[in-house]
Amino acid sequence: MINDMEIRQLESFCAIVETGSFSKAAETLYITQPAVSMHIRALEQELKVRLFERVGRSAKLTHSGELLYEYAHRIISLEKEAQQAVLETASGERGRVVVGAGATTTIFTLPPVLQLLRSKSPGIEVIIRSGTSREVAKMVLDGVVDLGMVTSPVEDEDLVVRPLLEDRVVAIVSRDHRLAKSGHTSLAEFAHEPLILFMRGSGFRQYLDTLFASGGVTPQVQMELDNIEAIKALVEIGLGASLVPEVAVRHLEPDSKLAVIDIKDLPSVARRLSLVYRKDKYISPAIQMFIDAVSEIGEGRIRS
Repeated sequence: MINDMEIRQLESFCAIVETGSFSKAAETLYITQPAVSMHIRALEQELKVRLFERVGRSAKLTHSGELLYEYAHRIISLEKEAQQAVLETASGERGRVVVGAGATTTIFTLPPVLQLLRSKSPGIEVIIRSGTSREVAKMVLDGVVDLGMVTSPVEDEDLVVRPLLEDRVVAIVSRDHRLAKSGHTSLAEFAHEPLILFMRGSGFRQYLDTLFASGGVTPQVQMELDNIEAIKALVEIGLGASLVPEVAVRHLEPDSKLAVIDIKDLPSVARRLSLVYRKDKYISPAIQMFIDAVSEIGEGRIRS
């Protein structure tokens, strides 16, 4: 019943109620009075009730008409609201972006991206789903997320991979550690320290294992964790040393108990952060604005 009603019919109905006559309603809507009358006849035929009682030149609502007006007014308001929402989505003023990212990226890279995006487009909602680079790539392929931010190489013919920035790998020890006093060491010496590294199976851990293997040394791993802040906390209290992305220690406080040291024979290595999405993905204005924000932050990081 209601499905067969047209918005224009309801607009004519509400205009009559609000102006008090068919002729004034026609003037308000910029249509002819016969068109308004036709709209009302169609509504009454569809609903099988009388909506108005004609009293001279005025129109008075019947009880059925009073009930319909409550809903008609709401329907018209919702229709206008829906139009506005769609227009805002098309322009990028509103929208939703679902992003997959690893823990380190979520903690250290995404906050400035989200801050920039919020300042430019406060109506865009961003949902973050966490996982390893491999898990994030699968989420992208499965359509669970719109975009993925990965730090391990991803190769799939269905994905677009856009390099964003490179982040150096640095060594950290406690400020009271003997290596902190000299400020440097060798890879072999560092490998014999009790090390606190990311869990096996993570992309960053595989990266570090390859690094040690290329130097011909076997690391003395004492603890494995999946949280960068936990690793930093344990290094701070002197329980071991670690290799972490530079972004994790880029802004250490002056009173920090962590020290960044130089490994003399460590190659100039960096992990690459890339943005991935399906080749057939529709890039909505909201998604494009997120991509632009990530790129802008990335460029700033590279320049600094």
